[in-house]
Amino acid sequence: SGIRSTRRTKRLAEGTMKESPDGVHAEVSNPQQNGELRKSQALEAAAGLVVALVLPVGIVLGIPALLGDDMSTLVGLASMLLLTAAVVFLTVRVERRGWSGIGVRCTRVRDVMLSLGLGVALMLLVPALSLLGSLLLTMNGADITSAASNPWPLVLFGVLTAAVTEEVLFRSYPIERIAALTKTPWPGAILGLAAFTVLHAGNWNLAHVLFVVLPLGLLLALIYVWRRSLLVVVIAHFVTDIPLVVLSIAGK
Repeated sequence: SGIRSTRRTKRLAEGTMKESPDGVHAEVSNPQQNGELRKSQALEAAAGLVVALVLPVGIVLGIPALLGDDMSTLVGLASMLLLTAAVVFLTVRVERRGWSGIGVRCTRVRDVMLSLGLGVALMLLVPALSLLGSLLLTMNGADITSAASNPWPLVLFGVLTAAVTEEVLFRSYPIERIAALTKTPWPGAILGLAAFTVLHAGNWNLAHVLFVVLPLGLLLALIYVWRRSLLVVVIAHFVTDIPLVVLSIAGK
């Protein structure tokens, strides 16, 4: 009809419809709307990355100076849990990316078995890395033994909390979010590794940070990029830190 033809001509002029060589008309996105959408997504990503990468470092490193060592551990763990909850809220409710936006996907049994095996391998690697670090650098400050000196329930809670929160904040969210913008996981992996390393630098000695934290963070990032599953890296991280709980129980 004439009315339909007029509307089609108008939409072609506005750029919301295009005509193919065979005369078939298809809807296309408005460039202005696309630009606004990309801007909105970039702002949401920036807010999420600040919560995931910047706030944990600032809060956790600043807590001991404000509260002292007695309360800093519990408050630090609580802060990490709250920041993780904030990132989940931003991903699922604000960005509307669903749980896959933080790497929560259907995980097969063989992936769980793989993550257990990787965790055991990383756990066995830690003593070798610690020995190498002690040979090359002076061990001043906190180490694995001092970390295990706390009551074992607190150590277990800390290990569980770290496995979940650190993998969400420093691995799954930055990797997935930046990959959605750049089409590559590596910038997110590098930024997450940097924040992960700096966070631990305030609580551990330099040898442990350089020879244990940094390599383990890199390996966990590689595992996530490989499997793209939050559960896989959470399990691997938890198994890696289990000796802290064992040492704490044995010390009591």
